[in-house]
Amino acid sequence: MRAWTGPKGRRRRRRRGQARWHLPRRRGTRARPFRKRHLARREQIERRTKPMLHSVLLRSLWIGAVLVLLACPGQPKAASKGLPEGKGEAPPQGRATEAPAPAGERRGAAERLGPPTRRASELVPGEGQLYAILRTSKGTMVARLFEEAAPVTVANFVGLATGQHPYLDPQTLQITRGRYFDGLLFHRVIPGFMVQTGDPTGTGRGGPGYRFQNENPDQPYDRPGLLGMANSGPNTNGSQFFITEAPAPHLNGGYTVFGELVSGLEVVAAIARVPRGPGNRPVEPVRLESVEIVRSKTPPSPGTTNAAETGAPSGSETGGEKRPRPEAAKTR
Repeated sequence: MRAWTGPKGRRRRRRRGQARWHLPRRRGTRARPFRKRHLARREQIERRTKPMLHSVLLRSLWIGAVLVLLACPGQPKAASKGLPEGKGEAPPQGRATEAPAPAGERRGAAERLGPPTRRASELVPGEGQLYAILRTSKGTMVARLFEEAAPVTVANFVGLATGQHPYLDPQTLQITRGRYFDGLLFHRVIPGFMVQTGDPTGTGRGGPGYRFQNENPDQPYDRPGLLGMANSGPNTNGSQFFITEAPAPHLNGGYTVFGELVSGLEVVAAIARVPRGPGNRPVEPVRLESVEIVRSKTPPSPGTTNAAETGAPSGSETGGEKRPRPEAAKTR
């Protein structure tokens, strides 16, 4: 075993197992080359492990993002603990609300489709409050519309019902006008909770081809007979709406309330209790046969058969001709 000079010139022997770079070093000693090789090896290992660490970190972040998306689905549902069937659910509207238009129509769709810019008072002039007469295959309901608390939602509902507002036809994929709600199915009904309609495809995924923001967040779902807009998330309202059969506080703040029944709550109960299949869909079709918009100082009777009785504009004045429903839509 060789000896070398210590820090003060004393000759010392290296203990067995003692690394050379742990001993005092001076210029000219044999410890320097071994230390350089060790540092080079350590740098080589670090260069190899850094990309691996980055890859592991990126994969962890990706997996975490996927878990967050799975934990937060697009259709909100309230906690259903202690609630009867349906009361812990939210009335969703499918995400496929906007259908692609043909190439020749896309530019026009961008220019013409969208929420209404006119208020309901311009669409249905006159004095008194605004009412909607909803005739179904199970009976007739009359609803008062909250045009002051939810002006855009009510104007959208009135414009589609009377045919004054354009929409994207899901069958032809062309922009058109017509009495939008006439003949639509109640595609989702839950007893003790609500009945839902307003989808031209009858699947729960259809809409007018545009979306608009939520309104009236301070109005709670504290009583039966309230009209609310279905959606697939904040500010995704289209045309689908529901009518509650009982208070639904878990919907508060997330779904626009735009009206209230003044008569016909028994019709909601009758629709909600028809035989149901998968997805709470009625086994036998229940239809919203027509929607009439009237303005009156007193609530109209369910037997009102034309707009002239209440002083509201007729279908010819509003351009709202009843459009035929495709047979495919009737059988869904």
